[in-house]
Amino acid sequence: MKIQVHIHPWTEEFLGMFPDYLIERYNRSYPGFTNPRPIDDLVEDMDENGIDISVLLPIDCTVSLGKKMSNDSIADMVKKFPDRLIGFASVDPRAGKSAIFELERAVKELGLKGLKLHPSLQEFYPNDKQYYPLYEKCVELDLPITWHCGMGFGMRHITADPIYVDEVAFDFPQLRMNIAHAAWPWHENCFMTCLARDNVYFDINAWRPKFLPPRVIEYANTVLTNKVLFSTSFPEFPSKLVVEQWQALVREDVLKKSWEDNPIRFLKLE
Repeated sequence: MKIQVHIHPWTEEFLGMFPDYLIERYNRSYPGFTNPRPIDDLVEDMDENGIDISVLLPIDCTVSLGKKMSNDSIADMVKKFPDRLIGFASVDPRAGKSAIFELERAVKELGLKGLKLHPSLQEFYPNDKQYYPLYEKCVELDLPITWHCGMGFGMRHITADPIYVDEVAFDFPQLRMNIAHAAWPWHENCFMTCLARDNVYFDINAWRPKFLPPRVIEYANTVLTNKVLFSTSFPEFPSKLVVEQWQALVREDVLKKSWEDNPIRFLKLE
C-alpha cells in the first residue's frame, strides 16, 4: 500500500485562499501551476503512480487573510472517493473558541480525520499558550496535526521554525504531529524534535527528492526510519518523478515504512 500524507486539493476554491503575492510568485516560478485541477485529476494521478490513499489538507486563514477553503468542500471530495481520500480539517487558531467549535463539527458531522495548521499563512506561534485549548480538543478527538514548517514562497518565516512545534509536542505527548517539508532550512530542528518526541513525524512534501538536503536522506535511512512520511506534491511536480527519485534514495524497507507503516501509525488506520 502507498499512502501520501500531504496533498492540497488544487481547486479554484483552494487557490482562491492564497494571497496575491503567493499566486504571483507561483506563476513566476512554475508557469501554469496555479491553473485549477479537479479532484478527479488527483485520483487519476494516483492510479497512474500506484498510490492508494491521499490525505487532503485545506487551509483556513479567516483571521490573517479573510480567506479559507471550507471543510465542507474537503468532506465532499472524500464522499466522492471514500476509498482513496482521507480529509483533514483546517481552522484558524486565532479565531478562538469558534475554531474549536468548527473543528468539532468537521470531525463529528463531516467525518474529517485530522487538522492542518499553517503558522506562516495563519500568522501564529504554535507554542503560544492561548492556542492550547485547540490542541486539547485534538487530543480529546484523537486527531493528528500536520504543521507547515520551513520555507514558503513569499511568506513570513519567523513562525515556521519547528522549534515551536517541539514545545507543543513536549506539552502534549499523546498528540500525533507531522512536521511538513522536513522544515527546511530548519531540518536539524525537525530531526531533533522527531528524535526527542515519540509523537512527531516529518514528511517530504514539496520536494523533488533528489534535491532534498543529504541529511534528510541520511536520517530517513537511519535513526528516523520510523518517522519519515512520503508524499508527492501533486500537481507541483510529476508524481512519477517523485516516486522514482524517492525509490532511488532510500532503502526498500524505508520505502515501505515511509508510504505504508508510518502513515498507518500516524493516521491510526489500524
